[in-house]
Amino acid sequence: MLDEYQRNVVDFYEGAALVLAGPGSGKTTCILERILCLIEERHVPPNQILVITFTKDAALEMQERFRRKTGGESKVCMGTFHSIFYHVLLAHPTYEGYGIVYGKSRLQLLKSALKQVGVMDGKTGFLENVERDIAKYRSGGEMKDFQPLSMEYKDFVSVLSCYDAMKESRRKLDFDDMLLKTRELLKKDEAYLKEWQKKFQFFLIDEAQDMNAVQMQLVQMLCSSGNVMAVGDDDQSIYGFRGALPGVLKEFESYFHAHVICLQNNYRSLQEIVQKSQLVIMKNPQRYEKVLKSKREDAGTVILRQFRTEREEIAAVIEICREAIRDQKTLGILFRNRQEASALIYALSWEKMSFFTKESYRLAFSDPISQRILDIFYALIKYQENGDLEMLDKSFLGELFDDPLQRDRALRMISHMTPYAILNYLRKGLGLDEYFQYIAESKEQLEEYLMYAEELQEFVKTCKRLDEVWKRVQEMKHFQMKNAPSNPEEMYIRLYTFHGSKGLEFERVIILNVNEGITPSKKASTSEELQEERRMFYVAMTRAKDHLHLFSIQRRRNEILYPSVYLKDLTCPQAGPESRQNA
Repeated sequence: MLDEYQRNVVDFYEGAALVLAGPGSGKTTCILERILCLIEERHVPPNQILVITFTKDAALEMQERFRRKTGGESKVCMGTFHSIFYHVLLAHPTYEGYGIVYGKSRLQLLKSALKQVGVMDGKTGFLENVERDIAKYRSGGEMKDFQPLSMEYKDFVSVLSCYDAMKESRRKLDFDDMLLKTRELLKKDEAYLKEWQKKFQFFLIDEAQDMNAVQMQLVQMLCSSGNVMAVGDDDQSIYGFRGALPGVLKEFESYFHAHVICLQNNYRSLQEIVQKSQLVIMKNPQRYEKVLKSKREDAGTVILRQFRTEREEIAAVIEICREAIRDQKTLGILFRNRQEASALIYALSWEKMSFFTKESYRLAFSDPISQRILDIFYALIKYQENGDLEMLDKSFLGELFDDPLQRDRALRMISHMTPYAILNYLRKGLGLDEYFQYIAESKEQLEEYLMYAEELQEFVKTCKRLDEVWKRVQEMKHFQMKNAPSNPEEMYIRLYTFHGSKGLEFERVIILNVNEGITPSKKASTSEELQEERRMFYVAMTRAKDHLHLFSIQRRRNEILYPSVYLKDLTCPQAGPESRQNA
């Protein structure tokens, strides 16, 4: 049964409409019902309807749901921006025989271009930064005022030109080309553009807030009929790093003179969760004002808890995990970035609790820093067993000593220490932390190395012997490999970043480390960046159906942390504008 706002969407016929669809408002149902209405009541031929989504999974889900509604196959065209416009591109004689270059082959081409221009950098993460720069530059329509992070602008343009020439000589297209080359083609070939304009008379765009400049231009070019409906929520625009335009919905409304419809009912979350999330997002300026209401009768709970340490926070999370498994309720554990969850992943593995995450996480202590320390532990175990010094001399420990007497004195000291004391001695007494400073290529990387060492040191606190540490780590790795599910529906406990949680819902949600410098990220400094951070937190909050737990910590790795400004917004809703001051 549709509510009055949903009915306005379904009954909308000709012209342009912008549907503001908040969390849990039933937007996919509205899209599917409108398609049915166009076909069955307005007698629009199915092959004249084009539905555009942002992910392959979303397109497949919509196709499947539409199939279930109609009881058979449909001629409605549904696909992602890239799949649809790649098809438009390959249908033109100019691009006949072109293929896609991706993965390792694409990286090899990019490396060759960097080498040819002479800007290849061996630093960790350099290539990833170049890829990010290229994606953002192209998604923004190749803007002239773009400032790359990886190199000087003139070098960036030279690398891009060389890379494009290499692709063209091989008759290859990459992911960005699917849209850029199509835009270029449709601008040059007016007859071809008109041919595609005639194919479709009605357009529906899902998650329209995620459109970038090129995607918006393609919609404008193809939609000559003016019958276009964009469904989205500016409060859930969280892909600025991919080039998504925060103001794209207002641009859509202005360009197409669109009628605005707001879906005001939330069918997912209980009342307290809807109200609290509104207190957070309303602080963002330059947004569509909305009044969202929960259609569920119960109040629900939003619980704020502060812990002295991350260890105490994890203990509380583990207890809630046990409750979720016992009650057979879905639990979403959400975090700003992957690093925030690594200690929890270890704890869950040690407790032998199965969980799902689509984020790529490492096996227990398999990062290069932890592995280096564990190699020392293993070498010490072998030395204590049979006096074998060969493994020790090949490890990092062997690099620290100028003469055997110095080494032997250190080994005598270590022989009486617990694993925790040994690691502390390695770091503070023998200079392991200074070594991290030497090999780290950035402040961020040094922080990451120290975090790995702290996590391992925290883990070994309860171990009395080195062989006990080694055994525990191997047990955790074995459990992780054996219990790595591919389907989230198999698990009650599910871990996601804020970005990864988009479009999902859970009966209970825990958001970890709601602290200044984490969420919002300390890397966010401009007004646009801070607004996107707030939108990310809003997305995370609105994944919860019944219960929402917001956890913060007071201290981590000898650093004092303060509660996020978002928590202040919840307890003091009259507080002033966005601030980076301690809450």
